[in-house]
Amino acid sequence: MFRRFNAILRRRLQFISSLVFAAIFIAWTASLWLPFVSEWLVAHNIFDLILIGLIVQVLALLDELIRGRSIESAVGRDQNEDLDKLRKYVRDHRPERADLIEASSFMVTSLLEDLRRKEVAIRLLICDPDHAANEWQSRRIKGCISTMSDFTFAGYSKAVVRCYQVPASMRGRHIDNLLNVGWYYYGDEFYGLLGSATMITVNTESSEGGILLGQFSEVFDLLWNHPQTREVNLANGSLRGVASGT
Repeated sequence: MFRRFNAILRRRLQFISSLVFAAIFIAWTASLWLPFVSEWLVAHNIFDLILIGLIVQVLALLDELIRGRSIESAVGRDQNEDLDKLRKYVRDHRPERADLIEASSFMVTSLLEDLRRKEVAIRLLICDPDHAANEWQSRRIKGCISTMSDFTFAGYSKAVVRCYQVPASMRGRHIDNLLNVGWYYYGDEFYGLLGSATMITVNTESSEGGILLGQFSEVFDLLWNHPQTREVNLANGSLRGVASGT
């Protein structure tokens, strides 16, 4: 909440400073032809305000260059189209937290590796292999758990992985103020579910992004804290109850 408020305040201050700077710059331009305007600017120390406004604009530009370009809402045909964008966002920005809801996490292995390299605090939800759609999905999830414990998150203390027991429905990746969401649907006899559906990417600081973030957060918290959800012991890949710790 504080991070979102701080970002909104920063944008509004930048907008106000831009208006003030533009007005003063116009007055300064007019002073080149109108001597009385120049005298008024000097008498009221307006040139100091011009300098302050210029500094604010330069700092805002530097902040954008450091943080990367702002997020624009977009609709992707499938997750393959969006994954490259997500990885670029992680590489170009300095994210602090990432919450993900996946089925097996197989498709986001490279993204998880990028998040680890940036030392992001990660909370990952995947389907419990004992409650997967079919045996193929169960083996796939178990393979992903082994990969995470042996390689991706080996020795990494800032990642927590939990397994929900309801059928996979929402796919989502919330990384700071970026949210990428989609859904799973079923119908394939062998794979059990078809997960390459349309994905939506939004800036969570926008009004539309805030609505989607509210839905994502509600689903995430429900699955994360459910008494039947189990946590992956990343030291050995075993699963244990969240509430009991067993």
